[in-house]
Formats: sequence, structure tokens, C-alpha cells
Amino acid sequence: MEHQETIETLNHLLQGAFIGIDSYNRYLNHVEDYDLRHRLEKQELLHRRIAHELASHIRDLGGEPSDSAGFKGNMANLMNNLHLTGSRSTFEILDMVSDGLKMAIDSLEQAAMELDGDSRALVEKHLTQDRVMFREIEEYKRRALH
Repeated sequence: MEHQETIETLNHLLQGAFIGIDSYNRYLNHVEDYDLRHRLEKQELLHRRIAHELASHIRDLGGEPSDSAGFKGNMANLMNNLHLTGSRSTFEILDMVSDGLKMAIDSLEQAAMELDGDSRALVEKHLTQDRVMFREIEEYKRRALH
């Protein structure tokens, strides 16, 4: 992969991390369960750390990191706002979080196949973390059903 393409791919992932941060902030406003709220706060902080590491790596490569979620993020935020209108059950919120994590995992898997070296290692690290988060959310969903 060309150097500029690597930076573009990493910026795409950075924008996805911003979407995740914004989404978690919205979900947290609708969650009353203390344990779930705490878990989502930890995941939001992890996404902030991911965004920071991606931005730092982009700078190390000589690129300019994105500073927002961009147009795609604005559309995702609009959809989240529409989905969160009215009262939502814990299961419905968990389902939205799960869907977002699936999209993040898909993007990270695609990027991992395209990148190499330090960029690939960074993406694979975050892919592992998102998979763990996904499993935790799926477990919360199972518990919310019972």
C-alpha cells in the first residue's frame, strides 16, 4: 500500500473512532443501569484512546489526522438521534451498540488486510479490543432478555 493510501485508511478508521465516541455519548444519556453505564463509559474511553493512538500514528507517518467524524459521522449521528427518539429499552440500546461495533470490526478487518508494519499492528490491536467489547455487549444483551 502506498504511503498516502495508508494515511487515508488510518484517517478513515480515525473518523470511525470519532463516530463511536459520539455514539457512546448519546447512548449514555439513555442508560439507567449502573453496571451497563459504567461498561459503556469504559468503552467510550477506550475509543478515545484508540482515536488518540490513530491520530498520533498518522502524524508519525507525516500525515494530517482528521479532527472530526466527517460527513459519514454526521449522517451516523443523525441516524442515532432518530433511533434514540423516545424511550428505548436497555436491549434496544445494546443492539445499537452491537451494530456499531460490528461495523467498526468490519472496517478494522478490512484495513488490517490492506496495511502492513506498524500500521497493521496498531489496527490489529484495536481490532482485538473491539472484538472483546462486542462479546461483552452481546453478553449484556443476553442478560437483558432474561
